[in-house]
Amino acid sequence: MKVVYLTTVDLDDGSAQAQQIKSMSISFDRILSDDFFVFSYSNCDQKLPVKNHISYKTSNSKLLRSINLIFRSMLLVRGKKCYFTRDMYIALLLCIFGYKAVWEIHQAPSKFASFFLRILSLFDNFKLLSISKNLGEIDTIKVKEKNKFFYHDGVDVSLYESIQETTSDLEKIALYTGSLHKGDDVDSLSSLFKKFPDWSFVIIGGKPFEVQNFKKKYQNLDNVKFLGRLSHSDVIKYQKSADVLLYPLTKSNHLWKYTSPLKLFEYMAAKKSIIASCIGSVKEVISSDSAYIYDDVKSIDDAFYEFINSPLDEREKKIRTSYEMIEKTYNWDARCKYILNEILL
Repeated sequence: MKVVYLTTVDLDDGSAQAQQIKSMSISFDRILSDDFFVFSYSNCDQKLPVKNHISYKTSNSKLLRSINLIFRSMLLVRGKKCYFTRDMYIALLLCIFGYKAVWEIHQAPSKFASFFLRILSLFDNFKLLSISKNLGEIDTIKVKEKNKFFYHDGVDVSLYESIQETTSDLEKIALYTGSLHKGDDVDSLSSLFKKFPDWSFVIIGGKPFEVQNFKKKYQNLDNVKFLGRLSHSDVIKYQKSADVLLYPLTKSNHLWKYTSPLKLFEYMAAKKSIIASCIGSVKEVISSDSAYIYDDVKSIDDAFYEFINSPLDEREKKIRTSYEMIEKTYNWDARCKYILNEILL
């Protein structure tokens, strides 16, 4: 049985979804070798480190891109095959053609998507994979329980093993890496900036205009530094060199209920203490056993104080617990093996 991954996403757009798709494809390829194929779009000529990667130039119509990928894969991949995709149109058309198809869903479905899910649920060859348990249990997802699965995203552990931490002129570093535009996540850290002036708060990520706006907003605070976007390897170096990693998810972030946070898994792989907002689907991943958690923005100061005052052995125990979860469950190879063994094959 061959596995074919179809995606209409531009894999060179720098987005989190592109990163997830590339990581999944590399792991599928590592496990299946010649029996795995990925068909995708890109405006660049760069290929994935995958044996069977077929890429096309991006076009405007998502429906046309979907149809093109389906028929190209039917012609080019011989023999018995099943499909994996993040695209609803692709999943529907494949099921109509009689192929086994898994649709990976990443956010609450719109009314339009819910309607198509009702149609898809009529096919026994359709499976739904959600990135969190909370997402899969939404009332509007009318899919047979036997055809519903969930598995959080993960991280490439080998990347963190191959990159060493670096030294810094800053004595105590609290680091946030991620987007700047999602709700009040970054602003929720502002009380820490003022109450802990002996700490340096470093924020990595964001578009240039967002970085400039935040720099202006916090220009009077010498202990806050916005570095903008860096290469993935440099981000890992910063994560591994920080004293504590911050994950300030807020309810103003529309993803809070159903997210599978790539950045949190990266933090766990960095083997550093984590201070995290434990709300929504994040509760499915971490607890007080693995991080210093809080469930309300007003409690972030308490979580930071708890971290500062905790003994070294407690910090190390939490770090070990979070890293063990990465090694066992929240890595791309483990995720792909689950998909293959429990859903596709």
